[in-house]
Amino acid sequence: MPKIIIPARLASKRLPNKPLILINGKPMIVRTAENAINILGSDNVIVATDSEEIINCCDDYNIKSIMTPQNCLTGTDRVLEAAKKLDLNEVYNLQGDEPLFPKEIINEFINQTLKSVYPVEMGITKIENPEELNSSKIPKIVFNKNEELLYTSRAKIPGSKNMDSNIGYKQVCIYKYNIEKLVGLYEQKTKTLFESIEDLELLRMLEIGIKVKCRFLNYKDHFSVDTKEDLQKVNNFLRK
Repeated sequence: MPKIIIPARLASKRLPNKPLILINGKPMIVRTAENAINILGSDNVIVATDSEEIINCCDDYNIKSIMTPQNCLTGTDRVLEAAKKLDLNEVYNLQGDEPLFPKEIINEFINQTLKSVYPVEMGITKIENPEELNSSKIPKIVFNKNEELLYTSRAKIPGSKNMDSNIGYKQVCIYKYNIEKLVGLYEQKTKTLFESIEDLELLRMLEIGIKVKCRFLNYKDHFSVDTKEDLQKVNNFLRK
């Protein structure tokens, strides 16, 4: 049975204590985990964290959790630490700040990747909202003819000579990792050059030569929570 690990830390710069913020009366990390549990069951979903508060919160809702070091550079590093502790070779990384991530999209991604041999796989979708093309919050991606990731950026890519391109693709924040093929990533204890500039951990994989396969998913309405405005948007959606 596939295993999902959800990385969660309290020290968010833009929205402190983000995983524990209540969304329509329930902590965000709990909402995210319960979406995954509805697909895979409670034994196959684990929250990876550096916080006793998050561990206690998960215990209150009977959600599995595991403690990881505070010095993890990114969510990916936290997932790898948890996978090592749990002796898992293949894991799915579901981002903890998308409390409304659709259950059917989780299922779709798992079905697409179950038999794959790529070290890393990621969800992607076409950008439909022109505002997202110019938003630094939205990581845009470009890929080759085999739908392998070439680059990801907070800038508008691909660009065009006349600056009139309106084509773009973005990440859907669910990933699959083949742990034994990520030894180089696990051993890389500092952020790489372009990863540091863009603040996008997928770039570390590309910079050290790890292939990343892109999987198209039918996911358009992202509800990631990074700011108070995002939080209000999600709460308003749930109240409809």
